Amino acid sequence: MSAEPIIEHIPKQHREEFLAAFLDAYVDTRGLGGLSKTDLDALIVYLYVKHALGGVFDAYKVAQAMMLKESRAKSLYETGLIKHGNLTEGAAWSDILVLLARTSYELESVERGQIRFHFGNPALFRYFQVRLRQVERTATYSAAYETVVIGLESFLLVLDNVYEQSQTDFKTTEMDKVRPLMKPVIQRLGDSLGKKRIKDLMSGDKSKSGAAQALETGARLASIGTFVKAALAIGSTL
Repeated sequence: MSAEPIIEHIPKQHREEFLAAFLDAYVDTRGLGGLSKTDLDALIVYLYVKHALGGVFDAYKVAQAMMLKESRAKSLYETGLIKHGNLTEGAAWSDILVLLARTSYELESVERGQIRFHFGNPALFRYFQVRLRQVERTATYSAAYETVVIGLESFLLVLDNVYEQSQTDFKTTEMDKVRPLMKPVIQRLGDSLGKKRIKDLMSGDKSKSGAAQALETGARLASIGTFVKAALAIGSTL
């Protein structure tokens, strides 16, 4: 049970904005009673995340505050983001890249060249999937554990695709927001894998492994290859 009233979770400077957004969606836009029970719940969860959590979804915090199961919190937030967030793909990718720059990456399989990482906002994963399909790759996403298992090469191909296509596929106001967010993601990947491990992969017995081949491919990508070589310190091996 929440230890204090929900309103106390929202910073005072954001409460008026929270109330205005709530009344607009619940009364002004559709008329009183125009939202179903589920959509109303989703609206409240969405606005709570936006105004109380600074837009960063945390299933545990939402569940505790709203007295819900975490699975229900995730479902409601996804519904709220889709129906009330007015989210464009460009805005979604800005959020995704911020998320990816904060997570940690584990080398799931050296031979298969797979990595695992936490993807804490399930509502955004569908935008990640769109770009995966464009590069004709797949990934496994566990909604229960909020983790993604993906080929390292596939991951880098997606980033390269977003970096390049953002200039034509996203709104003008969103184009310039995406590119500066890319380098920190790749730097985070390099830091997580560790330069010693990367060096061992590229020059040791496992230089023919899937992971090593993925790094070589990433370093040659047209749009983000320079970032990959710098962040993963593999330029001297190519």
